[in-house]
Amino acid sequence: MPRSIKDPVSSTDVNVGGFVKMIFASKEAGIKRFIYVASSSTYGDHPGLPKVEDKIDSPLSPYAITKYVDELFSSNFAVNYGIDVIGLRYFNVFGRHQDPDGAYAAVIPKFVKMLMKHEVPLINGDGTI
Repeated sequence: MPRSIKDPVSSTDVNVGGFVKMIFASKEAGIKRFIYVASSSTYGDHPGLPKVEDKIDSPLSPYAITKYVDELFSSNFAVNYGIDVIGLRYFNVFGRHQDPDGAYAAVIPKFVKMLMKHEVPLINGDGTI
């Protein structure tokens, strides 16, 4: 998200322009179902817990806006072209080469790092929500 705040033009070109090109190419190739990575950032500053798909609020970054626009394009393509589009709003994605100390580190690499040092990770609340 910080990158999108610094450079909203490139973020929009990649996240919206690239998405539309991919979904349109899929439609042109006769693909019937398109599954993509959406983002939990779409929920914006909505305070409700647990998160519910249709309960979103003001986006907190240009990145969040682009991911929401992708969802709007998904709905539009379903209606206009009959392609089944599914977006998965992931939280705390972690991959093998992710820097646990990097700007994009999420809770999972931080927990792993703490556990490797035999420290107890802090969970806010009781972990049920």
